[in-house]
Amino acid sequence: MLDAEEPRWSRSGKQFVNYVARTAEWVLEMQPLIPAARDFGDWGTHRASALSIVLDLLNGRLPKVVDELDDGRRVVNQQETLAAQEKAETLQRRFAEWLWSDADRAERLATYYNNTFNAVRPRAYDGSHLTLPGSNPAFNLRPHQKAAVWRILQERAVGLFHEVGAGKTTVMAAAAMELRRLCLASKILIVVPNDILQQFAEEFQHFYPLARLLVPGKDDFTPARRNEFMARIATGDWDAVIVAQSHFTLVPVDPETEAEFSSSPATVKR
Repeated sequence: MLDAEEPRWSRSGKQFVNYVARTAEWVLEMQPLIPAARDFGDWGTHRASALSIVLDLLNGRLPKVVDELDDGRRVVNQQETLAAQEKAETLQRRFAEWLWSDADRAERLATYYNNTFNAVRPRAYDGSHLTLPGSNPAFNLRPHQKAAVWRILQERAVGLFHEVGAGKTTVMAAAAMELRRLCLASKILIVVPNDILQQFAEEFQHFYPLARLLVPGKDDFTPARRNEFMARIATGDWDAVIVAQSHFTLVPVDPETEAEFSSSPATVKR
């Protein structure tokens, strides 16, 4: 790789585009002699040369064409700017095609990038060591399911974006029971779509036959019985409380919490 201060693009030993490390900027030192750099057709427009577009892209800017009015004001020419930006997109696509077209160059650049910038590696989760005490021995979780359970135990927020049929219900049941067993959570609330409430509860109970589950009946969230059910949630030693989404929306938020949330800058509508 070239040194940061070494000139780029030269002809007959004369530099004309240079990278200034102190300002992290590409600058034009002198008028180029390469005809393609002056091109206003394939790679440029009649108001924005190919070289000016390349310099904008090198410096992380989108090309912009400005008109000067009779009164001295400078305004953006929207039509010419759009044309220049379309040329910029074409240049970027063509450069990417050229950049990776040579195997040796692609390997060299990828190695340089990884060694210089790619210093963060996403954490990998391996739950193969999990034994899941209390679970039905007839169940045999697949590696991706155990990995998901282990991730839930390690992180405060996890999204399970598995495909339909990948076993998310079993993962959530196992994670809930492990959180309880390891004293990482005292009571688990699981909110599911209305139409799968009973199905979810049955699968959970089948996987953990001795689990203490609380699932509302069809009348438990009526106004007459809602407080009683909430009291059962609060006072019972449940491994998991499973409610439908429609039930969850009926649970009131503490007024102080609601007021604090409503006054937060992140919730102000713009």
